[in-house]
Amino acid sequence: YAPWKASEVLALGQRRKIDVNGRGMWIECSTAGTTGGTEPDWYNTLQPELVTNGTFDSDVSGWITQTGTIVWNAGTVEVASVGFGGVYQSFTTSIGESYTVTANSVSASTAHGIRVGNGTMPDAGINTEYASTPTHFSFSFTATSTTSYIYLRNSVTGTVLYDNVSVRLAEPNGTITDNTATWDITPTQLYT
Repeated sequence: YAPWKASEVLALGQRRKIDVNGRGMWIECSTAGTTGGTEPDWYNTLQPELVTNGTFDSDVSGWITQTGTIVWNAGTVEVASVGFGGVYQSFTTSIGESYTVTANSVSASTAHGIRVGNGTMPDAGINTEYASTPTHFSFSFTATSTTSYIYLRNSVTGTVLYDNVSVRLAEPNGTITDNTATWDITPTQLYT
């Protein structure tokens, strides 16, 4: 398919090639019209960030301490605990949808992990990954509730600095209005 083009008049059913965060996809026009003057932000529109303040640029707002103490430390959240401890936040999910979790531990004096919890509490885990040294975490989970939790968790006494915590839909999916045209996008439209 031809690539997306600015100010293009489209008929119903026409297809164009786009890039969504490094992945080639095709999209189909579901409402005839004219595309906008600039290309839509496909990635952030179709797979919006669900974590609030996961980059800790200036503070730790949006995060709740379960046990232990947390402080902002030069663009990270520092979690210090005696035994299990950590911070969490909730976010909205759709039951049955798959989501991708990424996060970094940039300094660690203890075993630690990232846990995704179901709709009852942050520590009721759907999926957990652990490490004993600084690491990049990346895993997927399928939501079992309309509310899920991300929990940055120390396993034993110690201190860990976490950064770049993110949860997004695993696959782009949805409809985007582009000026007067509308595009439908589904995960099956990936180029291979």
